[in-house]
Amino acid sequence: MNRIPDVVVTALALCFLTLAASAAPMQRLGVSRQDPHCLAYEDGTPFFYLGDTAWELFRRTTRTEADRYLQKRKDQGFTVIMACGPGAEKMSGQLNTGVHLPNRYGFTPFVDEDFKTPRVVPGPENDYWDHVDYVIDQCEQLGLYVALLPCWARDYVPNPIDAPTAYEIGRWYGRRYGDRIHIIWVLGGDNQGNNPTEIEIFDRMAEGLAAGAGKDHSELLMTYHCNGWQDDPHSSGYYLHDKPWLDFNGAQSGHYRDGLQGPYFNPPYETMADDYAREPVKPSVNLEATYDGIYDGFRTSNPRLNAHDVRKTAYWTMFAGGAGYTYGNNNVWQFYSALYEPRFHADTPWDRVMDNASAQQMTIMKRLLLSRPCFGRVPDQTLIVAGVGTRGDYKTAVRAQDGSYALIYAPTRQTFSLDLTKLSGTVNAWWYNPRDGLCYDQGAAVTTKPFAQYPTNGPVEFSPPGDNPDWVLVLDDAAKGFSAPGR
Repeated sequence: MNRIPDVVVTALALCFLTLAASAAPMQRLGVSRQDPHCLAYEDGTPFFYLGDTAWELFRRTTRTEADRYLQKRKDQGFTVIMACGPGAEKMSGQLNTGVHLPNRYGFTPFVDEDFKTPRVVPGPENDYWDHVDYVIDQCEQLGLYVALLPCWARDYVPNPIDAPTAYEIGRWYGRRYGDRIHIIWVLGGDNQGNNPTEIEIFDRMAEGLAAGAGKDHSELLMTYHCNGWQDDPHSSGYYLHDKPWLDFNGAQSGHYRDGLQGPYFNPPYETMADDYAREPVKPSVNLEATYDGIYDGFRTSNPRLNAHDVRKTAYWTMFAGGAGYTYGNNNVWQFYSALYEPRFHADTPWDRVMDNASAQQMTIMKRLLLSRPCFGRVPDQTLIVAGVGTRGDYKTAVRAQDGSYALIYAPTRQTFSLDLTKLSGTVNAWWYNPRDGLCYDQGAAVTTKPFAQYPTNGPVEFSPPGDNPDWVLVLDDAAKGFSAPGR
């Protein structure tokens, strides 16, 4: 498994300090040795995986548009951009959206749609892959990591991508991009992948990636993108966890309000809790979650999913043990514009929704989680002794192993009780608003101080203030001197 040392290597640290005045080089990522539930930079510090779904980035943008998109997400605090090399999906509703379609410069990725024969022409602007190269280079310049899918497996595995073809695909990608330390390799692509035929295909693709890069697979950071429908597995943890090439599990919580899919119920807090408990320990990242603006369950008879739905999915993911979260907007992932027919009922050009509240609120979540120590953070539902709720009201709790702090996400304003004996010292209590990143007192007024202090000698009841739909309760050991949440 790709693991990172605990401490900063002196020579490496000196190198980083020397380059600090200019563009700092990106660090290799891996699984933290200090806390193997987490991802870390090469110097051992925590890496916060905040991804954005950009499946069609390589196919549907010009260089100017890609620059604008990447700079915006960088400015907003995203750290990972997820895209599929040849574009996503063979069919989308009644639309044929397969790999035969060209990018904005008129180039197609393969000769005669043959995955074993990428169309490559000498020169920097003469084929499809030159634009992919450009975007990957720009991500590196901006310090953004790229979660790269070699193919969209749901539509092409196992036919025409069988095991020998998968190896050749992997080897080609490995030769071209295997030395890029800012690439996270994502196998799969919306498919089940839980049968022997498909598992062999992805084993061979991983083998090909390593062979093409001239490296052992442990030198390449890899995960897997599964589907998120009905009763199918919602994480690679259920069927690929022991694979030596799988560094961290990839989950998909899907595009259903609160995880409810007709008779099926797959909330992200259950999937992430299952992954967290697996051995050997591996991080788990929600690679595809509630898209802002998509119809609940893809049905136009349902309302579109909104910022509150996105926040619930994100906080449930992170407070149930997730190592990262991937945001998505239904208009952005497909780079919808007047040039294209809408997929899944996209309704607004992508560049008009980049500043949507839901995107800004992912940064607010990131700030909160980074304002308290990341390593040694454990999900602990036993903190909630009453009022945990069900389905859309379900509350999730995470705390420091040493009891120095706890975070409880309340997706609705229901009252709940906590066992404070699991925390240390006198406890400062804060209400953190996941919509604006500010702290509030019990009367719903903005404050820069805790709204109350409590001894750690038993259960305490909490009632979220005001009319905000969801809140995070932050509890700190007052002696630790933590800053205000999110600061």
